[in-house]
Amino acid sequence: YEEGAAEAGYITWMNFVKAEGMIPYPAMYMTKNCMTNVWSWDNCFGAIFLSKSHPQLAYGQLMMFARSQAENGAYDYLNETYASYSCTNPPIYGWTYDYLVKENNYFEQDAIINEFYQTICKQTDFWLEHRMSHIGLPYYTHGNDSGWDNGTFFSKGIPVVAPDLAGFLAYQAECLCRLAKKLNNPEDALKWKETSDRLLSLLQEKLWDGERFRAYLPGTNEWVKEGDTLQA
Repeated sequence: YEEGAAEAGYITWMNFVKAEGMIPYPAMYMTKNCMTNVWSWDNCFGAIFLSKSHPQLAYGQLMMFARSQAENGAYDYLNETYASYSCTNPPIYGWTYDYLVKENNYFEQDAIINEFYQTICKQTDFWLEHRMSHIGLPYYTHGNDSGWDNGTFFSKGIPVVAPDLAGFLAYQAECLCRLAKKLNNPEDALKWKETSDRLLSLLQEKLWDGERFRAYLPGTNEWVKEGDTLQA
């Protein structure tokens, strides 16, 4: 696999741009051809790739959006010129942080935990406060929000309450609970634990039909069972 590893390393290096303008850290673009932005979950996978050998660069990818975070807590994408909030991406930062810690204890430093915790609390609150349906589960307003831009869950329209989103958010709240304990903040820890438990309970109660997970359209009170999507 030496040739493949060398090529992967070269592509990673080639797609970096320097910190400039809206970009606070050296950033891994998706490509320098047509996708000349950093999207707010692609950066997480870049961080994972870099975590063992270049933890400082990995941390920069993880925290890429903290400085440009919208007032309501949302992330979307940015480049050196501007930050966009037209869509957002799934809340996978709790899962990403746990992955990084397994790869490298560099990410267990108190300063890193504190900085990460502050921005991800806000991002989690965005979903809980601005993207919450009447059934108590969060929703996507566009296929691009989910990363599955043309996913079959969106074939009947939007907004869509999808099981992957509820699962990601429940996991992220549970991660924040553990980090709050490390930061000696028991009140926050309890709040995030209750949030995670509530989301998991509602995910099973509302979206599981006895055989598989389904999606829900809160605007029309319809269920989406069609399609063969990994979002379920």
